[in-house]
Order: sequence, then C-alpha cells, then structure tokens
Amino acid sequence: MPTLEQVKWFGATIARLNDRDGAPFMLTRSGYTGELGYEIFCTPGDALAIWDGLMEAGERYGITPMGSAALEVIRVEAGLPAAGAEFGPGSDAYESGLGFAVDLKKTDFVGREALARNAEAPRRALKGLLFECQDVPAHGAPIYAGERQIGQITSAVRSPQRETTIAMARIAVEFAEDGTELLVGQMGGHLKRLPCTVAPLPFFDPKRARA
Repeated sequence: MPTLEQVKWFGATIARLNDRDGAPFMLTRSGYTGELGYEIFCTPGDALAIWDGLMEAGERYGITPMGSAALEVIRVEAGLPAAGAEFGPGSDAYESGLGFAVDLKKTDFVGREALARNAEAPRRALKGLLFECQDVPAHGAPIYAGERQIGQITSAVRSPQRETTIAMARIAVEFAEDGTELLVGQMGGHLKRLPCTVAPLPFFDPKRARA
C-alpha cells in the first residue's frame, strides 16, 4: 500500500489506527474543499475511535472540525459541482460542468448520441455569477436577462475569498459570456432583483497543495 506521501490526487491507501491491530480504514486524497483534501472511510463501529485519534494527532497542528455549511462555501469558491445542485435529472454532463468525464471516443454507451449532439450544440452552460450585494439567492432562483428567464441558480454562498456573494448557475449559452450582466429574482422572482455578472469557474483556483 502507498504511504501518505505517495498517495496521488484521487488516489487511495489502506491503513489502521495506531498499529496493525487498530481499526482499519481507507484514506483517499479527495474531497470537496478545492484544496489538498483527504477523506476517511470506515465501518460505523470504528468511526468514533478514528475520529478521536485524528483529533488527538492533529491537536498540535491546530486541527478544527468544520460543518457542512463551511464545506459548501469552499466547494462553491472552488467551482466544484455537487449532486442535487449542479448535476442530477434534467441536466447532462456538459451542462453540469462534468464534460471532462465524458469520452465520446468510446463507440457505444447509454446516452452517447444525446451527449454527442449536446456537445456540438450546447443549450446551457454551468457558469459563475458575481453579485454586487451580500444577499444569497436560493437554489433554483430564476435568472433573468431583462424580463426573460434564461437560467437558474444551482448553488450560492457568501464568499470570504471574494468578500461578496457568488453563485454557480446553469444559464442559456447565449448569455454565458463572461462579463454579461444579469439579474437574479428573489421573493418569487418578481419583487426583488439582484444584479450579477457572469464569471468563469472556479472563483478561487487553489493549487491543491495545502490542507
């Protein structure tokens, strides 16, 4: 098994807690932080012991637990799509920012014809939005060009890195050029509009070199 230093991006290794008789777990160099992240997989019965061991070993480095809300912020800053937000039923891989995972060189697989067609003539694109306010629109909030709805918010947070609200959104390709000024509807999409500008993803591009 590779050592911690030998685990490459999206690689994995197997280990035990403390010694060869300790609780077994799998460690992967992955995660939704956008930085150098690791994930630990274990049986439910070993989770508490592994958590306590991790916190004890990390105390000297100032390790601090964080919740899902903090993870959501750094996920969106790094432009990482998530299930139930950027991808799911009703959107294909290209519209969800996952085109890198599609290999159209393969001769046949389920959905190949539709993906090939959409790759040639995309309808929607996953883009970033930079806001001029601190309001955070909800998932699914409508995006407008004038009075025409041209997309919807998939994820939105207030970004400490950019010191303003940012969002990931699926919008019509005709309005996906960086710098395009749009409006996001709040309170039912009619009573309040939030100005924003189309921006490239990611908002913050870490080297994935630090935890």
